[in-house]
Amino acid sequence: KSDGSVETAWVIALGFTYYSRLPTKLRREYCKSLAKVLPRHFKEIYTDYIHKIAGQLLTGSYALNKALCENITLSFLAINTGIPTIIIGLPGCSKTLSTVILKENLKGSSSKSDFAKDYDRINVSSFQVSPQTKSSDLINTVKSAKRYEKMYQNNHQANSKPVVLFEEIGLAMCSKHSPLKVLHQVIAERGRLQILAISNYSLDEANMNRFKLILRDSPDLDELVLTAESICKSKEYKVILGHLAQGYLNIVNKSSLTHFWGLRDYYS
Repeated sequence: KSDGSVETAWVIALGFTYYSRLPTKLRREYCKSLAKVLPRHFKEIYTDYIHKIAGQLLTGSYALNKALCENITLSFLAINTGIPTIIIGLPGCSKTLSTVILKENLKGSSSKSDFAKDYDRINVSSFQVSPQTKSSDLINTVKSAKRYEKMYQNNHQANSKPVVLFEEIGLAMCSKHSPLKVLHQVIAERGRLQILAISNYSLDEANMNRFKLILRDSPDLDELVLTAESICKSKEYKVILGHLAQGYLNIVNKSSLTHFWGLRDYYS
């Protein structure tokens, strides 16, 4: 179509499937490759779209940086397409915040956002994974979510999407009970349930391949500056914020303590 909707659909499909699972350096190379076949710049279309969807879903005051917009938009797409999805990144990259925002704003006809009213309510059942987690914990969480969804449908007679959120699923790798051995069963037998997971670090390859991956790499200087501007609600201090962002990167890169300094230190 002349309005560019087909081109946008292609870009979002490629972004959702491939671009979002790449680290920053490979994302740049991916964009260069796509520039040879797309009439408009891939990154421009993709960035505009994720900011647009996130902005339409949000109610409240948030610093809409790229990480938060991508987490919200791609998780929203995953929920509505039924694709099991995992967000992996270090603390402070809006993994948990994005799931909280979706839970608070996707309430069907009761949603505050007019955009969100066109989509089904989501009922989220969360489970905090730990090094003590057992296989039965994962299975019982799914069973409990299914029971709740059936009860909700009977009582409210309204369309809804049940979502199971496994928080810090990477900690299951530290469990002596090997709970992730049932992950294939949980996903295969989920029925209408949508599976979301968040983690500070990767799972083993066999289990990673069961999810659509959203990888949150460390932000570069430009992203740190844009985030700071969004927090301050102003570009007036751009030069100062640039020095602040560069100072943070210098501290992180020169520190002898791995992961001692994090994004939350920068945001605060």
